[in-house]
Amino acid sequence: MFLRPRRWGKSTFLNMLAAYYDVNTKDSFEDIFGRLHIGKAPTKSRNSHVVLQFDFSSIRTTGSYEQIEQSIFDSISGSLRAVLLKYRNILGDVSPEEYIIPGRIATSLVNVLVSKSGAGVYCRTKRHGRISFTNVAIPLSLASTSTTPLPILA
Repeated sequence: MFLRPRRWGKSTFLNMLAAYYDVNTKDSFEDIFGRLHIGKAPTKSRNSHVVLQFDFSSIRTTGSYEQIEQSIFDSISGSLRAVLLKYRNILGDVSPEEYIIPGRIATSLVNVLVSKSGAGVYCRTKRHGRISFTNVAIPLSLASTSTTPLPILA
């Protein structure tokens, strides 16, 4: 988890990680990183992951316990739905409703992350005013012999 004051580049850093590891940015790698040292000497992991990003800034922190819980579920399920649709060519043409179960945050995460792949986690926390929230990027490793992602441990 990255804990830093506002305006210290946490979002920029995670966006850079996502661009570096995301399999969908393979065609623009040279444009983004080509002039940098990492672009001239890339790692084997470059552009070889599915990246799942959570943005918890939309979570309501007021209201009843059930309302807050629903807000958390809505945020997480939105991210899970987006990754299933964005990486359809890799994860398969699945219906998000098959994996995302209303009111079951942990089960939905397991369904997507474990059923479709394994995951390591990059995480950051930001503070806006009095509300704290966290963005998480989870790279899902892609197997070289299969389109089914394998776990990586971070």
